[in-house]
Amino acid sequence: MSVSSCLAVGGKILQGSFSRTDVRTLKKFLVLLGKSALECCKVLKKGIGTRDPSYESVRRWVECN
Repeated sequence: MSVSSCLAVGGKILQGSFSRTDVRTLKKFLVLLGKSALECCKVLKKGIGTRDPSYESVRRWVECN
């Protein structure tokens, strides 16, 4: 098995392992970095994949902080 295929498989496993608390922590971190709701959504969609929160959820959270 090649390194790239191992990383692809590992990435899929990691994407499915995020809890709600993990996602909230990531959102908070992105907001502290000064990211907009749209930027947060893009980063979360790329990193988390299918378990990413909706834009509306992220937008509400960003506005509260």
